Amino acid sequence: MKPLGETAGASGEVSAVQPWTLYSPRERWLLLSVMFMLMLITMIDRNITAILLEPIKNEFKVSDTQLGLMSGLAFALLYSIMGLPLSRIADRYDRKWLIIVSASIWSLFTILCGTAQKFWQLLVFRMGVGAAEAGSIPPSQSLIVDYFPPEDRGKAISIYMAGSGIAFIIALAGGGWIAQHYGWRAALYACGAVGLPVVLLAMIVLSEPRKRLPAHARVDQAPTEPMVATLSALFRKRAFVYLLIGLTLYFATAQGAVVFIPSFMIRNHGLSITETGLLVGVAATIASLLSTVFGGVMSDRLSRRDAKWLSWVPGVCALVALPMFEVTVWAGSLWLAIPVYAIAVSATAASFPSLLTAIHAVCGTKRRAFAIAVAMGLSNLVGQSLGPFMTGAISDFFGATLGPAEGLRRGLAVAFLLYLPMGLTLLAAGKYMARDSEA
Repeated sequence: MKPLGETAGASGEVSAVQPWTLYSPRERWLLLSVMFMLMLITMIDRNITAILLEPIKNEFKVSDTQLGLMSGLAFALLYSIMGLPLSRIADRYDRKWLIIVSASIWSLFTILCGTAQKFWQLLVFRMGVGAAEAGSIPPSQSLIVDYFPPEDRGKAISIYMAGSGIAFIIALAGGGWIAQHYGWRAALYACGAVGLPVVLLAMIVLSEPRKRLPAHARVDQAPTEPMVATLSALFRKRAFVYLLIGLTLYFATAQGAVVFIPSFMIRNHGLSITETGLLVGVAATIASLLSTVFGGVMSDRLSRRDAKWLSWVPGVCALVALPMFEVTVWAGSLWLAIPVYAIAVSATAASFPSLLTAIHAVCGTKRRAFAIAVAMGLSNLVGQSLGPFMTGAISDFFGATLGPAEGLRRGLAVAFLLYLPMGLTLLAAGKYMARDSEA
């Protein structure tokens, strides 16, 4: 009997096999469930500051521009810097342990954020969270792609990304309740502590496919090309360039400007932190959970007919989200703003799995973690830094004469306009998807 992971060719010789053949369907879904929980704690730690901006602003007496720097650049800078070397480690060595070490470190740094007595200390600790989280999403997605065959990747990645939707309500509703009753520092302590048991579970359950394959049967050997050659190969692909621009604009809006939505609801609709966490968190979670999986399944089905749908699905979603977010910030009634906001979140969430699946399709097997690290690193550095900073700066500019509530409304209204070039860029990427795809 041949060992697990090998197939016999016509000549009787053992040939290389794909890594997902090493796992039964039950094993794949167990592994994905743990990856889902890792995404959950990643996004809880990332999103927790959104509900804490107002108490942080009040305690440290900082401007919206400074809040934008804390929630954007402080996180994104080291995330982007660390992403490339950590992704090279992921493409060469054991991704399981890279994820476990990274998760342990960012959980501890989140706890440290709660100890900050000066605003600059909070900035430094948020940079630590960002640096550690750079070792999470790229190797995690690389593992998922190895666990699942191409026809199921969109669905698997969408389920993995659905963790961000659940994390949003935990961060906003749970974090808001803790902050209102025990202070914003207690919310950060709880947020960091909840990650530690998940790390222990990952140590027990996760598997590195490279260790299960016999050496002569591996199709995903460690990359030998220099980093410059890898970057050159990626950027020669027109589809990758367009997808990278689209992802950067996505982070500027969906992961950037939107961080001010809870503050907007508090200032413009008179909600408490707890009320904001519940209303915004529940609306966003219900919308994103349903649409994230739907977006992944739709991109899987449509891309079987034509690869362009991998970029067209998020492109269309971006153009739908734009007017919905604008109505959210200009609506005079809270009961109009919340459901329209849910539609905007739904369209945004549906776009993300397709966008990531498209990048996986064009990057090539041996460059998966590195390609995602480049994409996530640049989109975080430019997009997630630009979105909150631009929103905060515009808010301060108009707030000086119109007041903080109206200033923030205008800051968000301008930032959400970035959905237009995002949508158009992703539609343009469709022209090159079939040519540049490597499966």
